Amino acid sequence: MAENENNNLFDQDRLIWRIINRVWDVLLLSAIFTVTCIPVITIGASATGLYYTFLKMVRGEEAPALKSYWKSFRENFVQATILWLIMLLLGAALAGSVYFYYQQNTTPATVVMAFFAGLVLVWVLAVIYLFPLLSRFANKTSTMLFMSIFMPFKNVGWSILLLAMVLITVFLAWYVIPFIFFAYGVYAYCSCYIFVRVFKPAEDAIKKTLKQSEEEHDEV
Repeated sequence: MAENENNNLFDQDRLIWRIINRVWDVLLLSAIFTVTCIPVITIGASATGLYYTFLKMVRGEEAPALKSYWKSFRENFVQATILWLIMLLLGAALAGSVYFYYQQNTTPATVVMAFFAGLVLVWVLAVIYLFPLLSRFANKTSTMLFMSIFMPFKNVGWSILLLAMVLITVFLAWYVIPFIFFAYGVYAYCSCYIFVRVFKPAEDAIKKTLKQSEEEHDEV
C-alpha cells in the first residue's frame, strides 16, 4: 500500500512538473515571438515557427522548444515572408475599401461596403489558418493560399471557435496590458489542439498516397 502511495505521489509530482515546464515553454516562446515580430516583415516566419513548435508539443512529439522554433523560422523564412506580405497588402486593400465605401454614406455604397466586409472576414479566417498550414505542410505558395481559404469553410464549426478565440484574445490583450506580450502565443498554443484535428484528414491522405507510391515502386 505504501509503495502504491509513493508511486502515486511520484506520478503527481511528475505531472505537476510537466505542466510547469509546458507553461514555461509557452510563455517563453510567446515572448520570443513578440520580440521577433518587431521588424514586422518577420511576422510570418515567427508565426510559422511558433505553430511548428506548438503542434509538436500538442502531438506529443517533444523536442527542445527554442531549437524547434528557430529551425522552422529559418527553413520557412522566405515562403512565410512572401505569404505574410501578400496577406498584409491584401488586408490593407480590403480594409481601405471598407473605409472608403463607409465614408460615401449611400445605399449602394453600403451594399458594396458589406461585400468588402465579408471579404475581410474571409481574409481573417485565411490568416488564422495560413501559418499553421505552412508549419505542417510543404507546398507551393499559391497552394498554401488556396488551402488557407478553402479549409475554414470545410471546417466551419472549428473556424467559428477559432474566430471566437481570437476575439477573446484581443479583448484580454486590450484590457490586461501585460498579457499583450503573451497573447498570441497563448492563443496559438490553444488553437493547436484544434488544428491537430483539422489537419488529420489531410495528413492521413498524404500518408495513404505515400504508401501507395511506395507499393507501386516496390512492384516495379
